[in-house]
Amino acid sequence: MKKLICFSVMLVLCLTMVCPAFAEESEFVPSIGYKDHPDIVGDVELVDPENKVIDVVPEECLVIVPIADVLNKTDEELTDDEKKMFEELYNKLSDGTIKVPYPDGDPNKVIRDLFYAKLICEDRRVELEKDDVYIKITLDTGVDEDETVTVMVFDGEEWIPAEKTENNGDGTVTVVLDILGVISVSVPNGGDTPITGDNSSSATLLWVILMVASAAALVVVIVSRRKIVEQ
Repeated sequence: MKKLICFSVMLVLCLTMVCPAFAEESEFVPSIGYKDHPDIVGDVELVDPENKVIDVVPEECLVIVPIADVLNKTDEELTDDEKKMFEELYNKLSDGTIKVPYPDGDPNKVIRDLFYAKLICEDRRVELEKDDVYIKITLDTGVDEDETVTVMVFDGEEWIPAEKTENNGDGTVTVVLDILGVISVSVPNGGDTPITGDNSSSATLLWVILMVASAAALVVVIVSRRKIVEQ
């Protein structure tokens, strides 16, 4: 009986130490922190306001880096300042310090993809900086054909909505952007979308287990004391 009591007490103490740590570390575990960037489908083009092609961007000129590479310290494409800005933005999105200001004002959205995109070829970069020149990219995001997709770009200071976003109905999304930077692809909150949110339910479950274990240990102690008194 004494061994059982000791075991119960040790179990409670272990859970007491584990639960706060788990809750603190898993307070917000965004799935995008583990995802690769979406693949590019077809040509990347520089277009005018009428969607006429000005130039095709060579594959080697466009760099796309997912937040996972920055968090894992495996990226070699971004500058230190770009990495710092990207990681700080991710952290602020994660803890709710800032939120994406969606054009339609609907807060009920989740970020499906978060990645950094930039042109490294000087001539294409200079061309994109001109007025009335946009970059058109088709991304394989895996969205459902009937999902409303919202694409925003963070330029280091503010969020800018894509000039045009089109769900092609085959899992791909074509976007026309005025600038490049940190790109977020968001969809309505629901369905099988990889949700960027907290895992507080897991922490709550652990606390429930802690309470049950504590109650069980207390019952064991009370029963054992009664038996000792009766003897």
